[in-house]
Amino acid sequence: MIIKFVSIYLYIGVLLLSFMFINSFVRGKSSYAKAFGALSLTLQIYLLGYLVEINASSLQDMYFWNQVQYFGIPFFPAFWLMVSMLYTGKGKYLQGFGGLVVFAIPILTFLLRLSNDWHHLYYSQIGIHQFMGVNYMLLIKGPWYYIQTAYVLITLVLCTWFYVQRFRNSTGDERIQFRLLLLASVLPYLALLLVTVNLFGIGIDYTALILPPCVLLINLSLTRYNFLEIKDLARERVFEDSSAGLILMNRFYRVVDFNEASITFFSWFNASLKEDQLEILLAKHPDLWERIKNSEDQVCHFSVAKEDRYVNINTRSIQNKKETVGHLITFEDVTERESLKQRLTEIANTDELTGLNNRRRFRECAEKADQ
Repeated sequence: MIIKFVSIYLYIGVLLLSFMFINSFVRGKSSYAKAFGALSLTLQIYLLGYLVEINASSLQDMYFWNQVQYFGIPFFPAFWLMVSMLYTGKGKYLQGFGGLVVFAIPILTFLLRLSNDWHHLYYSQIGIHQFMGVNYMLLIKGPWYYIQTAYVLITLVLCTWFYVQRFRNSTGDERIQFRLLLLASVLPYLALLLVTVNLFGIGIDYTALILPPCVLLINLSLTRYNFLEIKDLARERVFEDSSAGLILMNRFYRVVDFNEASITFFSWFNASLKEDQLEILLAKHPDLWERIKNSEDQVCHFSVAKEDRYVNINTRSIQNKKETVGHLITFEDVTERESLKQRLTEIANTDELTGLNNRRRFRECAEKADQ
């Protein structure tokens, strides 16, 4: 009877994880959504393997499906940590060597588990234990098992610490979100404890039973209370759909991003726009480069296909903790506005009937001559 209830529970968990994988990894656009999708996939493999294992009748079948689980078990702590780091703004530490550090232990665990028959470093002994008329596979832990357990504990501690930091600085609904993420990070500690002490001595994998609600909590917090992704999507939509040309540069004036409209403006300068130093891109317009570097607002005149074009160029520094981390240049077509200003100036200074300079124009010229 216990096996039936656990099997139904695990089956529902596999279905939910399948949905979360498709929804996050396939449909998600943000990096942490992709990482959460990968987390869901590894847990899905883990739970599916355990579901078949506890329903298998022979030790050989149990052992095989236990091996299948390890296509997911070693990696879910790494993806759990990735979700936490990406969502709390610490994704830069996952680049290069940092990423290798995060996945080094999982990869070694995966290889050692699949080759355990040769060295017995992960499981030193395997057998069958009967409890309440049900056969369970009893796995005696080897030395590497405890290394993997220590790795899982470290990732959980890091995730909890990252969420605690954000929770302290959050307010309103964002505080609710990080409270859910904290709860999802605390529950696995209980599973880790139960598996390590092997409660009742029957070898039940309590982690497989506790993790599905934790992942549901993470999914809830990242979907219902996910204001970060909404902000990112809003910024992206404004950036791409703006009629003004927008160029994002780092603090050394190297172009790192730009929208479609900015390409048109650069064509008016007879220059190509790409990820390079702005000084190189504007080599034919040194005066324009100097004004941008000095953050001087300006209206520039260009002749495009024998038509006069006026462009307002605005440069703003991007600050982070009072330190300049980048620059944003805005190019706006103000041809219509400048033409209207010139027309109004012309009307104000000429006689409508004769087309000659009027008294106001002569007075302005006289004042300039006196100066």
